[in-house]
Amino acid sequence: MEYDITQEDIRRWKDELKEHPIDHAYDEEAELFDGKVPMIQLDSRQCYRLLKYAEGLGLLKIDPEEEKSWFVGTP
Repeated sequence: MEYDITQEDIRRWKDELKEHPIDHAYDEEAELFDGKVPMIQLDSRQCYRLLKYAEGLGLLKIDPEEEKSWFVGTP
């Protein structure tokens, strides 16, 4: 099966997470969608979901240490 997710997409998503890691301080607000989460946090969370989806499809293997670097704060 062929997917429209490219290596360029994966690189962009990883770069986005490196530049703007997911801040656990916004976890609860992000789940509630109450409008108090900075848009960049929502973008980063979407990048993370897309990377996990691509991993599930077998398009990449996420290194656990790299994955840790995509988050800041305490969950």
